[in-house]
Amino acid sequence: MSETIKELLFKNGQPDGAYFFFADTCPLCDSKRLKKLFRQWGIGYFRCKECEFVFSNPRLTDKGAYRWYNSDYYNAAMETEHYIAENYTKYYSISLNEYHFKKAIRLFKGRDFPRNVSIADLGCGSGAILH
Repeated sequence: MSETIKELLFKNGQPDGAYFFFADTCPLCDSKRLKKLFRQWGIGYFRCKECEFVFSNPRLTDKGAYRWYNSDYYNAAMETEHYIAENYTKYYSISLNEYHFKKAIRLFKGRDFPRNVSIADLGCGSGAILH
């Protein structure tokens, strides 16, 4: 994790309560039946056992989102990702490197999706996974 992110949103190596909140229900269907998948950089990733929505937890508060999305670091990263997307055919973003991209594809391939499935990438940054 970038030291810049830690400086902006973390306190003593953990998500700062001023910028994060912990959701005890699924943000999509409000179910309390959650399964913790893994933890990375102080953030847990959960799957709802009812609707299968996967989300990070804790989540950014409005104050945290404002601080992050208006930071010089985030804006420079997005400019770089847009430049790469427009100028290269093989595209991986700063946040979605080749390893993570291939892992996401394996997860998608492991599902039996109907032919007319739609995917919504919420909080998609520059849209790397949809690209």
